[in-house]
Amino acid sequence: MANENATVEEIAADLAAKLDAVTGELSEAQRAEVDASIRTALAEAGPDLVRQAYGNGYRPDNSGGPESRALEGTIFARLGMSLADVEFMHDIQDAAAATDHRQKGPSEKTRNLVADVRKQRAMDTAEAGFGAELVADASYVPVIWDGAREKFSRIGSLIQSRTMSGPVEKQPVLAAIPDMILVSETTTDIQSATEFGTQKVGSNEVTLTAKTFVAHYNFSGALVEDSIVPLIPLLRTAMSASQGKLMDKLAINGDTTNASTGNINLDDADPADTLYYLAADGALHAAIVDNTGNTTNHSGAALTYEALTALPGLMLDRAYDMHWGRPDNPND
Repeated sequence: MANENATVEEIAADLAAKLDAVTGELSEAQRAEVDASIRTALAEAGPDLVRQAYGNGYRPDNSGGPESRALEGTIFARLGMSLADVEFMHDIQDAAAATDHRQKGPSEKTRNLVADVRKQRAMDTAEAGFGAELVADASYVPVIWDGAREKFSRIGSLIQSRTMSGPVEKQPVLAAIPDMILVSETTTDIQSATEFGTQKVGSNEVTLTAKTFVAHYNFSGALVEDSIVPLIPLLRTAMSASQGKLMDKLAINGDTTNASTGNINLDDADPADTLYYLAADGALHAAIVDNTGNTTNHSGAALTYEALTALPGLMLDRAYDMHWGRPDNPND
């Protein structure tokens, strides 16, 4: 039922029908528990997210590359799953089995398939320090992040992404760019500095520090490999939506001040160490704390048209040649 207009009830019924076809080894009680888990997940996700995940928003990997061909002839290929789906399912069940010995984890065929693909991936990327760090261990990781940036984040798609070679690294960035100058045509073979003058290209650097965020799901013990297959698109979409929301909130509200006072999100108490906004400083912090000259305070006063028109003048960063109020570069 790849129909973006399907109702949540129709999708739930379709998933339940698929479960009946692939979970014959479950008891009636287990099947009822799986059905209840599906309906709970659909209800919590909401109709818009469900339709995007299960309908028009989900696309299997049909690239035909070496990794996608690894699924040829398997049940996963017949179900329209991509390798990213299979690895995602494998890791969910592997983690569940590691924490609860009563769960069996992935089947032997799934374990072997994923192990062979990851072994080949490791061989392709050579050794540590020579490319191994540039490829994700699981193919679903970049897929989920791409979905977060492109479909669910308003800010994420504007931010350059890169694979880090370590937990901390320096990245060169372009600063001030030169303005071109009007000159007359030269008739000499050599253009000297006296004819055209010289210009400089500004440069700077930023230090990137990796941060770790976790989404911790709990699943029913009845979600064995066959029964979790229909939920994979929903789970992947939910993860992308969560990461997209995180990027937007962090870019706006980030503040690393972890003290009893001073954080712009919680000024009168010590924020919990697990709150997302402690990972990095964001746009509000840059104006409110880092550069108070870029703000105008109208607390308690009427907001005027002149106050609004003055804001673009406060949004000019001459060090990086950016004008956030009237950007001539869309990347700004």
